[in-house]
Amino acid sequence: MNRKKDLKYYTKVFTFSFIGLILYIIYLWIRTGVLDPLALGNWIYIPLVFTFITFIFDKSTDYFGSSQNKKLGYSEFVRNVSLELKKSDKYTIEDFRKIRENAKFQKSLEQAFSIIEKGATETLNIQMLERKFEEGTMEYDAVLIVIEEIKKNSETF
Repeated sequence: MNRKKDLKYYTKVFTFSFIGLILYIIYLWIRTGVLDPLALGNWIYIPLVFTFITFIFDKSTDYFGSSQNKKLGYSEFVRNVSLELKKSDKYTIEDFRKIRENAKFQKSLEQAFSIIEKGATETLNIQMLERKFEEGTMEYDAVLIVIEEIKKNSETF
């Protein structure tokens, strides 16, 4: 669903619309018994127009749907962090519940995603995320995993 549509995709759209047009012309020929060459010349533009409209529609939905893609990016980031937390084998289901209910940690997740999207600033950086929690706490260990995820996903680190 989220893949880039290339020339191959639009060639398929054109081919299938052209085949559909040919089938419709054959249907009209069989039904009326007359093949009108003038109509064929006018109808040949239909697959081109259909393909062009499909291209414009795809580009406009990509452009206007970009805000939704950012939301999906955040949920994907949270899912990756959750998988890394599960892989560490340090956390129980109860620990996950505590982390999920911890507003301070959730805000840290949002800030971490902001660092990935917009880059680190003086007020929002990795060191600030580390200082939010006391060393040795469950949240601190989880933030270290979040920081590793930031480094993995960000171009600047």
